[in-house]
Amino acid sequence: LVNCEIIETENAATSGIYNLNGMFAGCAALRELDLSGFNTSTVRDFTDMFNGCTALQSLDLSGFTVSPTCSRTQGMFENCISLARLVLSANISVTADMGLHAKLDGFHGWARENDPDTVITGKDKIAVFSGEGTFIRV
Repeated sequence: LVNCEIIETENAATSGIYNLNGMFAGCAALRELDLSGFNTSTVRDFTDMFNGCTALQSLDLSGFTVSPTCSRTQGMFENCISLARLVLSANISVTADMGLHAKLDGFHGWARENDPDTVITGKDKIAVFSGEGTFIRV
């Protein structure tokens, strides 16, 4: 998977899976990933799931369920330095331990795609936000 630029996941059977730890970690060439069809209701470990996906620009997690009380999410977005578009479900919040950088050179933080002038996170180095929708780096 390390050299893959695009991975098709539309037929992936994910119900009943408990561990996605490092699933895409180190996929440095991956540019876009649509995981909207993933059923993550039983997953308890998302640690380092996308860590090292340095070319990843767009990520759709609109079907994800991540329970903040029982899921491990440390480093989930660590080193995703090119990520510019993130689609979230109402059942996931970006927390500090996920390692999603708010500010990178030339960017102020993250905003909702339908309101790019209102930066909702960017005060600190690590992004923290929640809510269903599409978020973009501004």
